[in-house]
Parts: sequence; C-alpha cells; structure tokens
Amino acid sequence: MAGATPPQSRLRADARRNSAQIRSAAIGAFQGQGLTVPLEKVAKAAGVSKATIFNRFGGRIGLIEAVIEEVVASELSAVIERTRSIDDVGERITYYLTAIRDLQYRQPAFNDVCSRPIRTRSSS
Repeated sequence: MAGATPPQSRLRADARRNSAQIRSAAIGAFQGQGLTVPLEKVAKAAGVSKATIFNRFGGRIGLIEAVIEEVVASELSAVIERTRSIDDVGERITYYLTAIRDLQYRQPAFNDVCSRPIRTRSSS
C-alpha cells in the first residue's frame, strides 16, 4: 500500500526505545549464549518485562527473526566474501572450513541457526 507508515514509526517514543533496547540485549545475549538463552535474561538486560518482548516481537521466534542478521549473517557473509577472494582451491577450502569452525566456536547462535528446522509456509 503506497504511503503506508511502517509499523515501527507509528510507535510512541518509549515503545521505540523499548524495542531498540530489546534488540540490543537480544543481539548480545544470542551472540554470547546462543538462541536458546531465556527470554527473562534478555528482558532483564533490556530493562523491560518478558511481556514487552512478546508484545513487541511476538515471542522468541519473532525476536530471533528481528535480529538474526546482526547476530550471524554479517559474519557469515564476511567469511563467504573472503573465501571467494582466494584463488587457490586448496587454500580456499582450508580457509572456509577454518573460518566456519571458528565462527561456530565464537558464536553459539551460528550453530543454533544452522541446526534450526526450516519453517515453510503451508499453502492454503
């Protein structure tokens, strides 16, 4: 719909601030502890209630979807881009496997993302 205001911009200033604090806390928690970190910890770090997370993001899945790019995708993209720049095939494979191993070690959320079942939309 042309001219529609994005939902985030229609929020009150305190609701926008809460959402930003939740996103920031979730990114930190997910990066350090993986995607299964209790939402109570995320809420506490954000200075909000768990209910606020559900109100703003619909729960864990919505929150993960809102921050997953900041949590994992940017690092994975950097690994892929660096891998593509290596000419020697043997070096390329070695770099890629080493970088993915290191990413798995550094980012518990990376393992969680890779092992998550793929959700498909059922056709109605």
